[in-house]
Amino acid sequence: MPMPKVAVPPHLETKLLDWITAKYGHSLYARQAETDFAQARIALGWIVERGWIITSWRDITPGVVAAFVETRAAAGYTYGDTRRKLAAVREWVCNEEALERTGPIVSRYIECRQRDRAKKPRALTADQADWLLGRSVWIHNRAQGLGSIAADWPPMAFRLFCLLGIDAGLRPAEALWLCASELRLNAPVPHYLLEDTECRDLKNEHASTPVELTPRLANALQDFVSQRGPEAPPPLFAVKRGGRWTKPRYKKIWRLLKDESGCDYLNAYALRRTFATRRVEAGLDVQGLLAVMRHTSVRTAQRYYVAHGLDNPVSLETGRAG
Repeated sequence: MPMPKVAVPPHLETKLLDWITAKYGHSLYARQAETDFAQARIALGWIVERGWIITSWRDITPGVVAAFVETRAAAGYTYGDTRRKLAAVREWVCNEEALERTGPIVSRYIECRQRDRAKKPRALTADQADWLLGRSVWIHNRAQGLGSIAADWPPMAFRLFCLLGIDAGLRPAEALWLCASELRLNAPVPHYLLEDTECRDLKNEHASTPVELTPRLANALQDFVSQRGPEAPPPLFAVKRGGRWTKPRYKKIWRLLKDESGCDYLNAYALRRTFATRRVEAGLDVQGLLAVMRHTSVRTAQRYYVAHGLDNPVSLETGRAG
């Protein structure tokens, strides 16, 4: 669809250029600066052309934002396209707010996603988790059909990755960069303890909370580590070239598994949601859940990780089902 030409008042264009110059002062970001400037310019141009008087960032009201979204939808543009432009406008508004430090907080009006379409977190059922662990055994470098996708993946590696999410609650990126030195398999209570490495920066003190390993996961890790040679790279899932699993192949595996299982919410983060939901169903209290999930916010755990679509909804406040 051809993009219509838009006219932005000179004073707004000057403000946008000042914002872009302050944000992207380095030439390495020239292309990103051009993209952000174009997105914000198109959004403001649409708003101005439709009769809204915009003299400064303070004029971006909820009515203006709603009208922009409605007119773009009526013109046939996707919400993703509209969201990118709203995000650019919001960054400009946030920059202006930071400079003035007075007046209304206008940026809170600019929603860059459709909250009413947000899906509730869904956890895997016991049958779905068993199917995934059984299927993952056959995803490796010598498997038929998946050999070209899972090149350099040793046997049982993908199953171990799934177990790290289901039984230990690791985020996908944390699991992919997990190092043998972060495992305490010979401790009286086997556990893992994430550390700051050249591949990972821990965001807060909760990120380094030790989390107990289930017997199933501890045995799988022990077997996997013992099969690695002494010269193996530190990350457990490193490939021969020294890197980790490539993102395109990793995503393709999940797309194939989603098609095979018929589970439309099957992805890497479903493993972490399953871990959280099972812990709460078992009676774990709020503080205990925040510790094992390594979160600082109860709201984050409640909203994104504890599933409510099960037969017996779980209350995070009580830690009990029903």
